[in-house]
Amino acid sequence: MPQTPAQKAAQKNWVAKNKDKVAAYAKAWRAKNPARSAAYMKRWAQDNPRTVRSALYRHKYRITIEQYDTLLAAQNGVCAICSRPPGKRHLAVDHCHTTKAVRGLLCVNCNTAVGKLNDDPVLLQRAIDYLFFYQ
Repeated sequence: MPQTPAQKAAQKNWVAKNKDKVAAYAKAWRAKNPARSAAYMKRWAQDNPRTVRSALYRHKYRITIEQYDTLLAAQNGVCAICSRPPGKRHLAVDHCHTTKAVRGLLCVNCNTAVGKLNDDPVLLQRAIDYLFFYQ
């Protein structure tokens, strides 16, 4: 039988006041039902990819999905280095590993190249010099 609006409000109020109990119950249920829990989480993640990406960006890069979208629009939807649009994957958030500052959005190839050179401008310049020398 569906809940009335008053019942829904009362339940929401109870949950808000008993967050520890609700969290403990959910944790115990996940422990007893690991396969069902994993299947549910996998389905939920597939149904909510933007929310999953948003949580990743907040946790790993300290930016919101809206900030990512703004950066993507500022780059006209293309990689900051090679100016190609992303393929099947989203552009990666390039950031300084020391300061955690976001530098821009890169395609997989450019992000890998920068990473392989240890984010080192001196190594990058050597690579440029090498390519010009052997052209």
